[in-house]
Amino acid sequence: MLLERLVLSANKFQGIIPGEIVAYRNLTLTANSNKFGGPVPGGITKHLKNLDLSYNSLSGLIPLDLLSPLNSNLQTVDLYNNLLQGSIPTPLSPELVGLRLENNKLNGSIPPELGSCSNLALLNLAQKGLTGALPPQLGNLTKLQVLKLQSNNLAGGIPTEFTGLTSLSVLNISWNALNGSIPTTVSNLQKLINMNIQRNNLSGSIPNTIASMSSLLELQLGDNFLSSEIPTMPTSLQITLNLSSNLFEGPIPNHLSMLTGLEILDLSNNKFSGQIPSFLADQLVALTQLILSNNHLSGVSPHFNT
Repeated sequence: MLLERLVLSANKFQGIIPGEIVAYRNLTLTANSNKFGGPVPGGITKHLKNLDLSYNSLSGLIPLDLLSPLNSNLQTVDLYNNLLQGSIPTPLSPELVGLRLENNKLNGSIPPELGSCSNLALLNLAQKGLTGALPPQLGNLTKLQVLKLQSNNLAGGIPTEFTGLTSLSVLNISWNALNGSIPTTVSNLQKLINMNIQRNNLSGSIPNTIASMSSLLELQLGDNFLSSEIPTMPTSLQITLNLSSNLFEGPIPNHLSMLTGLEILDLSNNKFSGQIPSFLADQLVALTQLILSNNHLSGVSPHFNT
């Protein structure tokens, strides 16, 4: 009998990962949420199909052959929440569908070679130590659905090539040091549900084309240097619209009254002036949080239903 799946998750296994696992072919190994330590064994993915060693205490460098093109059966690798160090090894298997390395101690840059992993649907490299620019080559990943690169030290602009990620539903590049403007072609991301680019150094205006992003439920643009007029927002927004800690000024725009399904609106720490418009109480009936602190607003607050 050929073992196809071995699940050891949520136990109290400790020590090193046994090297004998290398001998199993087309195996899905799930050993997350244990107390395994030491290095990831070299050659472990030679015949594996899926590997999940997340939520352990694995340390050292990621083996150079872990993501190798020679691992022709390998589809997913999940090393989330370990103590791994060093850079992301290359070359990379073009068969990869999911790669999750979040919450380790990796450093170096994001390998441009990831742009050749044409089947990749999930890429999560959220860390605290990755540096350099966003590789334009990632824009080749037309099957990518989730891209999470938050909480790193990435710099430079948002490549216009990223707007070619037409299957993307989640984009999180927040808490970095990205600069420049939001690409006007961002509206090409018509399947995007959650866009989080807060806490960067982005400037300029929000593209008017954003109104056509009819799948968008959450938009996080806070803690940047955005200015000019706030454009019409997609009426699909339901979870959050966060424009806090930017350089917006003037009256709160009336077109926000169309966001009747929105639950959280954060306009704090800007330079908005004039009266608080009554539509915030009368028409945004789904609001559970309205944050207007640290602006230049005046007049009487509208009456909200209790």
